[in-house]
Amino acid sequence: MKLTIAIPSYNRAKRLEKALLDLCAEINSSSNKTDVAVYVSNNGSKDDTAEVIAQWGKLFIENGIPFSSRTATSNQGFDANVLACYAGCNSEYVWFLSDDDNIIAGAVDVIINDMKKYSPAVAFYNFDQAPYDRAQPYIKVSEYFDRITAANIIALQKIIRWPKLTALVIKNCVAGLQVLDDKSGFAHVSLALQCGLSQGGILHSSVFVAAPDANYKDHINFPPYIGNNLDIPIKWALQANNKMSLYKQLAIPYVDPLAPSLNTLGAYYRGRHVLTLPLKREIWETVQREMRSGWIKRLRDWKSVKELIKFPISLAYGAGYTLITGKKLTKDYPSDN
Repeated sequence: MKLTIAIPSYNRAKRLEKALLDLCAEINSSSNKTDVAVYVSNNGSKDDTAEVIAQWGKLFIENGIPFSSRTATSNQGFDANVLACYAGCNSEYVWFLSDDDNIIAGAVDVIINDMKKYSPAVAFYNFDQAPYDRAQPYIKVSEYFDRITAANIIALQKIIRWPKLTALVIKNCVAGLQVLDDKSGFAHVSLALQCGLSQGGILHSSVFVAAPDANYKDHINFPPYIGNNLDIPIKWALQANNKMSLYKQLAIPYVDPLAPSLNTLGAYYRGRHVLTLPLKREIWETVQREMRSGWIKRLRDWKSVKELIKFPISLAYGAGYTLITGKKLTKDYPSDN
């Protein structure tokens, strides 16, 4: 089998059902249908995910599409679920598909044709989400890097700076499995860097293969500054491949947690975002910690100043709405989501 489309999922039965419906239609219309399999990793979901997998698994099989799945006894976290997807696939390549992303028509054929043409260790595609939508694509010109050096460090940099799960296709190689579950939220980046550094050959494609669901902001389950965790898996991958000399050239970006935290909380109190209770608590604690670390210095940062001004307005808006209508504007996911 050339390609397995692997879906890590947790407590999104309805969204997973739509993803599988679209995926089945996409594979059926592909000229490379016999080269594709589907794998779903259920991370201990407490909703109807298991029933959705069982129902749709039968449909894939009936349509001649190999389908398999695994179910964890409890939620092991995002990274563990991604790694379980990778380990559970027997194909030459694994394309990760987030259960809240939509495949763009023709993407399966594009990917398989690229794998046959280039045989890359890693392929990285455009993902249609602002600010990098079709009007402003992240990858403007397709390019193949046969090996990774300081001279073409951009091959890794672009993956690190826009680390979308569904944008990555990774070769199923033993070296790629040498990735620790560091809870960073970027196991897919670890896998990509490991395979790219050890096997050589990274393809950047200007083709758009997927886009987020229209309501993706309704189910945010990670803090807005999660990108700061990238440093951990990047260092691990470089050290494992004796490439620490590339670390400084990567210029890993750092996001000041205060401004994006205030922005996310403000959107939550205006009813724009739905947060889990643990995530809301974590972001609040981050705001408090960052303010204690020296709020005066924040006055020199326009982004922080703007969010500091907007945030009390958002709180007042939410409170005023409740006072006038008697209804809460904010929405929470259950704590175990």
